[in-house]
Amino acid sequence: MRKGDKWGFIDLTGMFVIKPTYDFVRDFSEGLAVFRVGNERTGKWGFIDKTGKIIVKAQFDKVFPFSEGRALVRVGDFKSGKFGYVDKTGKIVVKPQFDKCISL
Repeated sequence: MRKGDKWGFIDLTGMFVIKPTYDFVRDFSEGLAVFRVGNERTGKWGFIDKTGKIIVKAQFDKVFPFSEGRALVRVGDFKSGKFGYVDKTGKIVVKPQFDKCISL
């Protein structure tokens, strides 16, 4: 839910359970949600849990939701960046080395 220019999460009663402190968020997948700090072009992306605790710090140039315990990440810009995968602790499990990838 957006409040002002920040995003957070509400429960079924409409109360914020994660305060709107992020510049953008996506829905939860496998217990973690994508968040961005900064603007769309230069901001960094990471993941939070359902309490709002940062699990994977905002360090990637693009991230995609978790699927089967892995998340696709991009390091670098849209044209020259490389794709790889991280686990739910933020550990890189497939080094960003691919020019193109799809998220499962």
